[in-house]
Amino acid sequence: MNKELEKNYYNSDGNQIINEVIDGSGRTQTIKYGLIKLMGEKKEYRVSYKTLLDISTLKKTNFSSQINIPEINMSVLISQIVMMRSETEDIKIVDDFTKLPTETICLDENFNIINGPKRKIEREYEKYYRATCHYVIRDGVKQYYLEPSQIKDLLTMVKDEDPDHPHRVQKALRYGRDIF
Repeated sequence: MNKELEKNYYNSDGNQIINEVIDGSGRTQTIKYGLIKLMGEKKEYRVSYKTLLDISTLKKTNFSSQINIPEINMSVLISQIVMMRSETEDIKIVDDFTKLPTETICLDENFNIINGPKRKIEREYEKYYRATCHYVIRDGVKQYYLEPSQIKDLLTMVKDEDPDHPHRVQKALRYGRDIF
């Protein structure tokens, strides 16, 4: 789901959200932030887009006193700001998925969901995963968290010689860490 933002929306850091893409594991936002350079310094300081707009507005009104820049924890004369520009970047925001409901599903080696009865999966796959995954329902569709670090329990199942138990657990992970 791709949501183009029509108005000026800001995140909690004061950066403008230009675009937001929502997927099963959270959101990816394209944000606009500011960079400033102070007189006599080579370093560029990252500031919020709101701060950049405030500085720009004050410069246009011929303001000549000190301005507080909270991102760099400084107060400077506005005339000491010799460069201002904005940049964009994509940031990933992961939802608190551990509180979401889970469901056990089967995955192939590429982490694609395998549907079908257990016996059929065991016959057709030399190796597969049994995963207890968190999910969220968006627009009536279940979207699973399929990154290994987001899967509650991930069992690597491999073929075994025992006909009563055609697959055995080769490896077990909980949120990406070895259980055994």
